[in-house]
Amino acid sequence: MKKNRDEDLAAELNAHLAAHIDDNIRAGMTPDEARRSALLHLGGVEPTKERYRDQQRLRIVDACVRELRQAFHRLRRSPAFSVAALLSLALAIAANVAIFAVVERVVIHPLPYPQSQQLIMLDFSIPARNVPAGFNSMTLRQYFHYTDNARTFDALSVYRPDDRTITGQGSPERIRVLRTTPSLASVLRVQPMVGTWLPGGPRSALPAAAVLSNGFWNRRFGADRGIVGHSIVLNGVATTVAGVMPASFAFPDPRIDAWINEPNLGFTDDYSFTGIARVREGVASASARAEITQLSHTLQASAPGNGYEMLVSTALPLQEFLIGPISTALWILLASAAVVLLVACANIANLFLVRSEARQREIGVRRALGAGAGGIAAYFFAESALLSAAGAALGVLVASYAIRALVALGPVNLPRLHEVALAPAHLLFTFALAVIATVVFGTVPLARLGGTRVPLQDGARGATAGRRSHRTRQILMAGQVALALTLLVASGLLFRSFLRLRAVDPGFDATSTLTFEVGLPRREYVGRPRIAATHQAILDRLSALPGVASASVVNCVPLSCHGY
Repeated sequence: MKKNRDEDLAAELNAHLAAHIDDNIRAGMTPDEARRSALLHLGGVEPTKERYRDQQRLRIVDACVRELRQAFHRLRRSPAFSVAALLSLALAIAANVAIFAVVERVVIHPLPYPQSQQLIMLDFSIPARNVPAGFNSMTLRQYFHYTDNARTFDALSVYRPDDRTITGQGSPERIRVLRTTPSLASVLRVQPMVGTWLPGGPRSALPAAAVLSNGFWNRRFGADRGIVGHSIVLNGVATTVAGVMPASFAFPDPRIDAWINEPNLGFTDDYSFTGIARVREGVASASARAEITQLSHTLQASAPGNGYEMLVSTALPLQEFLIGPISTALWILLASAAVVLLVACANIANLFLVRSEARQREIGVRRALGAGAGGIAAYFFAESALLSAAGAALGVLVASYAIRALVALGPVNLPRLHEVALAPAHLLFTFALAVIATVVFGTVPLARLGGTRVPLQDGARGATAGRRSHRTRQILMAGQVALALTLLVASGLLFRSFLRLRAVDPGFDATSTLTFEVGLPRREYVGRPRIAATHQAILDRLSALPGVASASVVNCVPLSCHGY
């Protein structure tokens, strides 16, 4: 179409140029002088074409602005319709944007580590004992053996979470720490924002050192950079602060306040560590799993009876290990939000259809005054574009608050939840939703009118138009009811499953039961007899309290223990 317009313009300009040349020749000019004078009079062919195109663009822009202004006035004169449609669309878009933000950050976005696709978690299964994949605990003996002999790894580290009591500066506070090997920095390839990482090597005697999380550093020390190089007291042990990690670092989860050296680096066979490794570039996960399985079996000679010969590696990429089955649940949640948006679009499209019924005379007047297909389409699409843009803007505002609330109140076991925030990708997603809504809201009433042939007479709307209108409305209502019923049934099934889970008998009575943790500093409580005597003294005092029926000590409460 643009090519045809350019050809028509060129033909018209050439005709004008030829007419001017003929006039000049009749006035006594030579052909060359006549052509030169005609070109000067027209201002040149190409410049004239550009001026014409600029005028056409300005006319299009003016027409769009005029249509949008008129659409705004029409919407303002129908506040009930405008508010209902705006709120329905905004809430549906807000739900989609908020859930998409979670899905994009948790499932789609790469992990915040360089070449994160090379990171694997050292998971195991024990087929001989019917232990499926998920036995992600390992020993320090395995750590040293893999470090010395594995050829598929660039780096390997082990860690385990623990609790410490910090004293000496302000009120005592129980904090969550990660006891790890110094090689964790080489595995993740993330360096502290201030200071250095934990000192030491795989075989050296490790000094008591800690690297603080950014949140704990701000909360406890007021972001004082001077704390680096000084000591803090953890469980009565003076521990040097080596550095502070950036705010984006939260391995393995945001509850960790500090990373400390694991001092007990001996050949122990206690399955209490979790292993993470970085495979060499170009090495497939299957190759790493095969090597780990083989190396595990060779440990039998040095530590018989510890089950190493039964281990089968099921190492997983870190992102898959962190997300697991949550990925499917999040995609289902996003699909549910999309269905909610479809229901809202069907509802608003129905409102637009009813609205167009009362405006056939106005559209007929436009047609009679010379409005073509584009003018009639602009009439509908201007209103739908304004409504969609306003709904998208309000939806983004609501979604921003919803995302903040979700991050603050969401489940702590949802991986990477602390990373979720409104980003440019989510705004593009919102723009796409607004474009789709504009097309739907503008197309439905336009298609119902059967194009632009709209009669002026009120009585001219006969049975055919009425049947077509009712059929379109019935289709929209049927789709809306079907989608809403699908959501309702799915919600009912989920609620029923939730009630059944709550009714499952765990095998113990948890009513009127109070649990709490007691931390005994290892520097003061040395040896199992001293620790056992202290626990017994605590039990005796608890049992003597009024209202206490019984008391006991466990290393983890039921349904919260991990590993085998």
